[in-house]
Amino acid sequence: MTFKPEFSLGDLIAAAGFLMAALGLFLTLWQLWQDSKRKRAEFIVSVFHKYTADPEAAKMFYSIDYGQFRYGPEFHNSPEERMLDLLLSYFEKIAVLHRLGVITLKDLNLIKYEFIRIYRNNEVKKYFEYLDRLRTGINISGKNFEAFRSVAALLDAPENRR
Repeated sequence: MTFKPEFSLGDLIAAAGFLMAALGLFLTLWQLWQDSKRKRAEFIVSVFHKYTADPEAAKMFYSIDYGQFRYGPEFHNSPEERMLDLLLSYFEKIAVLHRLGVITLKDLNLIKYEFIRIYRNNEVKKYFEYLDRLRTGINISGKNFEAFRSVAALLDAPENRR
């Protein structure tokens, strides 16, 4: 028995067809990956836009950003408390998507500044301490705005500050 290395025209056409199919599959997967990145960015921008378009949430962010926000006993049940809860809820929604694996920390670079400014604010931290004590008092596990806090801590970590 002898082996003759020959290729027929049909073999070449089949090989070319296989390569074209493989290339098509690669391009389809690449396009899906690109679309996924674009959709994640669009979602973050849409939630961010809702927050910036909401006058109360935007006002509260600027109050925090400029160091004007103060937490104290008079804060509870005030319009400012409602505004802060509203602001935090926007960021909580985005943070939950990160925890679910829908968006990455890299995706959050679009709004990293806002996450960190809110998270680092000492007055906001005092509010979180109050909320944590309140939940403990009524025996509910977890924390209010827990996803926001954990994702903001990740964004604020030294290795992610770039």
